Amino acid sequence: TNAGRVATVANQAGASFANLAGATAGDVTNAGAVTNAGRVGTVDNQAGGSFKNLAGATAGAVTNAGTASNAGTVASLVNQNGVFNNTGVINGSATVNGGVLKTSGSIGGGLTNAGTVVASGTIAGAITNNGTMSVVGNLDATTGDVVQNAGAVLAVGGGTFRIAVGDLDNSGTVSVAGGATLDVAKGDLLNKAGGVVSVAAGGTVVDDLDNAGTVTNNGSYTAD
Repeated sequence: TNAGRVATVANQAGASFANLAGATAGDVTNAGAVTNAGRVGTVDNQAGGSFKNLAGATAGAVTNAGTASNAGTVASLVNQNGVFNNTGVINGSATVNGGVLKTSGSIGGGLTNAGTVVASGTIAGAITNNGTMSVVGNLDATTGDVVQNAGAVLAVGGGTFRIAVGDLDNSGTVSVAGGATLDVAKGDLLNKAGGVVSVAAGGTVVDDLDNAGTVTNNGSYTAD
């Protein structure tokens, strides 16, 4: 337990470390259990490790291959594997190379996904999806385009996914479930060759559509 200041932390498997509110620790390498209520530097949370960044706490860039959660603020995220649950603020970019990112907070520097993302909240910056992205509640993409590469899946399953100013560039699969809404507010939905857009009964899409792929609508579709 740290109530003052430590330079670096190397927390081994089976060990635990608590950084208390008001305390400062340097860079953290963790294979055990770390809880931060103060301020830490970069965090390397390894396979089998558990890292919790509590409300009001601050961490530097986080690399995660274990189990981690953020209710405070982290500088950026690279998720290599495991699960990262964000209910706070990721100031910079979030990159998901594998595993699962669950976010209902905010991401400030864009999202690149090659794993699984379960999202609501706010994402600023470009979104590039090469994996599976599920929207489970209201999600506001405030700036930048959303790019769906071939093989990627964007499933709007609940709430409204609002792309405020950018385009939705789709070469993968986009689905909108009943009761959910996809709103490409000021940009275009560019459905390219091989791209698939499907709207279930009760689903809603609002966009300017440029279509070279397949669109199947069983709901409400407003397109210019």
